[in-house]
Amino acid sequence: MTANMTGDCLGQGCQFGWNFTECIVSQSCHDGLANTQECLCRDNIYPYIGVFGKGYGKNDEPLRAYLLSFIIAVAFTLIGDLNIIAMLNSSLFMAVYTIINFSCFHASFTNSPGWRPQFIYYDKWVSLFGAVVSFVLMFIFSWWAGLVTLIIFILLWLYIYYKKPNLNWGTSIQAGSYNIALSASVALACVEDHVKNFRPQCLVLTGPPTQRPALVDFVNSFTKHASLMICGDIIMDKKTRPQEATDQLVKWMNKRKVHSFYSPFTANSLRSGAQNLLQASGLGKLKPNTLVLGFKSNWEESAPESIEDYVNTINDTFDSNNCLCILRMMDGLDVSDQFDFKVNQGFEPDESVEKRDQPSSEGEPSDDGTDKGDGDETVFQDDQGKKTIDIYWIADDGGLTLLVPYLISRRKRWSRCRVRVFIVGEQLNKEESRKEMLALLKRFRLDFKDVRVLTDCERRPQAKNLERFFDSVAPFRLYDEPQEGVSISQNVPWKISDREFGGLQT
Repeated sequence: MTANMTGDCLGQGCQFGWNFTECIVSQSCHDGLANTQECLCRDNIYPYIGVFGKGYGKNDEPLRAYLLSFIIAVAFTLIGDLNIIAMLNSSLFMAVYTIINFSCFHASFTNSPGWRPQFIYYDKWVSLFGAVVSFVLMFIFSWWAGLVTLIIFILLWLYIYYKKPNLNWGTSIQAGSYNIALSASVALACVEDHVKNFRPQCLVLTGPPTQRPALVDFVNSFTKHASLMICGDIIMDKKTRPQEATDQLVKWMNKRKVHSFYSPFTANSLRSGAQNLLQASGLGKLKPNTLVLGFKSNWEESAPESIEDYVNTINDTFDSNNCLCILRMMDGLDVSDQFDFKVNQGFEPDESVEKRDQPSSEGEPSDDGTDKGDGDETVFQDDQGKKTIDIYWIADDGGLTLLVPYLISRRKRWSRCRVRVFIVGEQLNKEESRKEMLALLKRFRLDFKDVRVLTDCERRPQAKNLERFFDSVAPFRLYDEPQEGVSISQNVPWKISDREFGGLQT
């Protein structure tokens, strides 16, 4: 804008010495309130304003946003007192200046690479000073107008905070969150481990998380807001999962309120994939120390190589000094028949799942990768009421057997469950064993009072149970004695000889 009458001057402002021609030609005057409101309406952040986000013409003129601006202006004009209007207007301007200056300061303070101001005299501390001055002036002009403005802005912010619109603006808050997480992870790496700070940081072999929702919900019930959880997906078909499918799985976990990371990994076998995930996943002290997998219910019908892969994965977990959890459910864990994902060969589908009726049209997965049918609901999502959590303390295995039920019992839906602890003992010193276990629980600061001693563990099993056991393991036994100098494990490593089987019985 210039204050001379020379040159090509267009408009009524030329009569008063104001030249808006350059502004009109450059279209810079159009980037005002109406354009801002048009973008706000198109993002559909607040309800009932999306209708004002439509533009017209090849220049996308915000005609409806002009109408919205007119309505707001008329609403303020109807107050009828110019002094009140001026105070409200000044407070709103000061609030906007406060937010803009603080946003510039915060973007500089978080060292965001995308923040590159072109003003050569810009300084972040000047922006902070401007934000403070604008905020103070907002109340100096009129304390009640400043208070009204502050309440309006807080309500608008709270709505966005709780609504969480599905938008990505690349805000400086994201850069600040990254800096905080990075600094905390680096600082945590310098902290020495202590038994009091032990947390079960779980690597859960779920495959696609939507394939085994019960396994995901079970681990989330004791790791949410408490420790690390990583859903490991071992892909054996030598094809990486598309990014769209990965985003859908992450979206499914977020919708289910599962606090977990998703880590796909391509490997030749379950064993090698689990080894690599245990070693490579995580960051610093935020690394998994517990492997969680489902029970292989169909081991009797599975291929011997698949069983060997599964057992070796368990052995490798113990060899690497990691904890192990195996979840077994009566109805199985795999619901892959409802999804398009291929079943991991290391975890073949359970027989009960294969015989299950096909889901109806209401149970099919939605377009965003989430299943809205019955197959998506698990027992771990329900209120457990006054059920019982049984702990079988057969040996002192490090305390994870007691820690996991304690973490689960802290959840609201499990809080009314009664915890029972079963231990192995002899009939003669039954009461002494019970007192020792109670003393151990007290030392662990676990409020478990119901301790029961099993005194019939040395009793020989019934004949029908022994026969059923021998029949189930018969396909995996070598009845001939091994020859000298010949290693049986070289040919059929998944089978055991009579000598080895006798050692297991004792």
